[in-house]
Amino acid sequence: VKLDGNQNLISYVRGKQLNVFNHPATGKYINYWQGLPKIGLVPEKSELSLSGLGYIASGAVMLESNRDSTYRIRLFGTANVRRWGFEATNTVLFDYVAPQNQLQLAGIFEALHAMPCGVVLVGQELYTSGQILDIETALFPVRAPEGQSPVLFGLMSSLVTRQPSMPDAVLASAFYKINSVTYLNVGGGIPA
Repeated sequence: VKLDGNQNLISYVRGKQLNVFNHPATGKYINYWQGLPKIGLVPEKSELSLSGLGYIASGAVMLESNRDSTYRIRLFGTANVRRWGFEATNTVLFDYVAPQNQLQLAGIFEALHAMPCGVVLVGQELYTSGQILDIETALFPVRAPEGQSPVLFGLMSSLVTRQPSMPDAVLASAFYKINSVTYLNVGGGIPA
């Protein structure tokens, strides 16, 4: 890549990565995360602020790694609660993930800590009504305090502008299907 005199590599890479999402809230979240003060390539958990997310905070999600890499939901925004039909805070995410996608998802999440890097996942959620919603999820690692489990912080957004009415429907399966996985380089590379 040849850069002109007014452009640095970090700006170039960030500009390229901002074209990997479908939902405007995902772009706003990526900008928020990139703007956080960092130690190395990852911000401290204490730097996170829901007020800094503004109107998109209702889609926020925080996942804490369990010893078996299943991830406990530590924060679940109100838009996610409304969409899923129940409060999932303090439950295990993989209890809701389709069995055929659990290993793939665990591998993706572990890569975010190992590199470190971010990811934009586009997939589907299946509901008890039989309806399927396309969802975009952006996740980045954050540094937990000493002695605490690794954490991923992100945003989940429905890709339909007007969510269909699903009376009494609740989530049957998260990540029922994973359509695309796009890793975001934050300076440490991305998985091959």
